[in-house]
Amino acid sequence: MSAPSGKTSAPVTAFIAVWVYDEEGHQIVRTMRPTDKLQDLMDFYYAMVTDVPRGKGVFLYKRKRVYGEETPADYGMNSSDEIEFLLDMGPDMFITLTVEDDDGRKVLGWKTPADYEMEDEDRIDFCSELKTGKPLTLTVSDCDGRRIARTIRSTDKLQVLIDFYHSAVPILGIGGVAFLYDGQQVDLSKTPMDLGLEDGDEIETMIGVPRSYS
Repeated sequence: MSAPSGKTSAPVTAFIAVWVYDEEGHQIVRTMRPTDKLQDLMDFYYAMVTDVPRGKGVFLYKRKRVYGEETPADYGMNSSDEIEFLLDMGPDMFITLTVEDDDGRKVLGWKTPADYEMEDEDRIDFCSELKTGKPLTLTVSDCDGRRIARTIRSTDKLQVLIDFYHSAVPILGIGGVAFLYDGQQVDLSKTPMDLGLEDGDEIETMIGVPRSYS
């Protein structure tokens, strides 16, 4: 779709998507300028992975430590490059676990197998549960081929993702842009959990369409 008549498109500053992954399997991505401070990425990691104490651990790029006052350009980083986070886990580090049975019911410690009508060889699974919502990475794509990715919590309003998109692509403005998922307009007051979005899902933009939520 071409830009509205009478308006000229300003050049878009190059962005790169930098990933952070850790020993626990967390994968966090942030789209940023090569000249942005890496401290922004580090702070974002701590905000997303709430079981890691802020300021703890080290960030490594190509097995060498990186520092927050430096930029991706200082290290010659490219889009999709990965930074490794290492944390020396101590005995005071805990995670919240939820135990569920085959029917998806949460199993309470003071209950008995008879309370749940369990039978011989029944299986109990456990899964990690974050009260603040699990991190997931969503991408906003537009008709000019831009793809802006950000990791948010499943309980965050989608407005957080869209505000970040507009800050990265300000030339589009805020009015007259609709955001679509699976062909339907997205209510930005909803959360990924509300809409059943999963890690890696993509939201598309459409210019010149008034917002209307069903």
